[in-house]
Formats: sequence, structure tokens, C-alpha cells
Amino acid sequence: MYCLCNCNVNIMFLLSGAVAAVIILFLLACAQCMATFQSTKTQYTMGKRVATSYMTLQPYSKIQCAVKCLDEKRQGRCSYAGYNAPTQKCYLSNDNQNELLETADGDFGVFYSDIEGRFRE
Repeated sequence: MYCLCNCNVNIMFLLSGAVAAVIILFLLACAQCMATFQSTKTQYTMGKRVATSYMTLQPYSKIQCAVKCLDEKRQGRCSYAGYNAPTQKCYLSNDNQNELLETADGDFGVFYSDIEGRFRE
């Protein structure tokens, strides 16, 4: 009987981990859907980086970086968010399109979210 109970506990622990993973994936999908639902489009351009940033966040995923910039934009901040994939750094910036820097390093990219659903480029 002890082995049976111990096995049940291990199975429940694995199931709870699987449920947590499903919940995390669901929440990430919701974050993406929220941007679409609210008529917001986000564009990611590789090979560019922001010149200045007012906030650096790490470790952040690309999705987290885009969502954070969008949230900040709704409060009147963050025109672009720079992202460095290997370091998982997110750079929130008030730079305009003309201030973005070209880079040959494919590890860098820039997010732009337009709340009205139009791109400036």
C-alpha cells in the first residue's frame, strides 16, 4: 500500500506541473490575443536597435517585451522596444523612427506597437 500511495503522489506532482505549464501557455496566448483584440498591431524588425532607453528589463522574452512596451505606450511612454535575444534584455525607449540604429548583428531587433492598428513605416 505504501508504494501505491507514493506512486499516486508522484503522479499528482507530475500532473500539477503539466497543468501549470498549460496555464502558462494559455496566459501567453491571451497576451498575444489581447493585442489583436484591442486593434493593436505589433511589428518586430531585426537588425535595428534603439539609441536610448529609459528602462532595461532582464530576463524578458520577446512577448513579454512587446507587451510591456504596449502597456507603457498606453500610459504615454515607450515608442519602441529594443530586444537582444542572447541576453534576453528588453530596452524600452522613447526614440522615434529616425533615431533607430542599423546593426548587422541579427541578435538585435525592435518592436513597434501602434494602438490605432496602423504602422508608421
